[in-house]
Amino acid sequence: MKKFYFFTLFTTFWLVQQYAVAQKASTITHQTGLKAGLNLSRWAEGGNGQSYPVYSYRLFNSNVPGLQIGVWHQFTLSKKMAVATELYFATKGRSFNYILNDEDKSHQERTLGLTLPVLLCYQLVPKLSIKAGPAVNYMLTKTITFDLLRSLLYISSWDISAMAGLSYQLNNRWSTDLRYEYGFGNMLNHEPPGYKKIQNRSLQLSVQYQLGR
Repeated sequence: MKKFYFFTLFTTFWLVQQYAVAQKASTITHQTGLKAGLNLSRWAEGGNGQSYPVYSYRLFNSNVPGLQIGVWHQFTLSKKMAVATELYFATKGRSFNYILNDEDKSHQERTLGLTLPVLLCYQLVPKLSIKAGPAVNYMLTKTITFDLLRSLLYISSWDISAMAGLSYQLNNRWSTDLRYEYGFGNMLNHEPPGYKKIQNRSLQLSVQYQLGR
């Protein structure tokens, strides 16, 4: 986690420097638009420690489908490099079945949150780019359908993640993105000490529309 923070800080300073160079050379162009898409998310165990007791009885951990909608802004640093920032609503969560006391149980946790990524974009070939960078997530609402006795307060409100994926330019206004999100924070903030973190994982597919010219 500390290495990720250091990398994010280093990348931020580098982007500021590149922005200043591009601004001085008058090569910066700005684009703004809308985006919408789908998520497939789950929560996975990560870090050191032992598994939470319930998970040893888990039958399957299925992906939870969700939606995302928001806005984006992008400015160029050079012919091949750009920086994209986004702000969008996204629904995420997890769902699994398990056996407890010889009974089949089900559990689902969903969140609606705001996601703010800052992505470095590099054009691999014409129309195809790679995007990667950090993101901050804030949970606005939390919903649980459960047989487990867990309070909504046990779900963290904040999460830090890394994103990486590909973007394909369909035409002058439309593009599509496919990316993977890897969360670093513990989604359950009241777990007993010594247990593994429960972290967000999300596969995202979206379309983007450029406003203006």
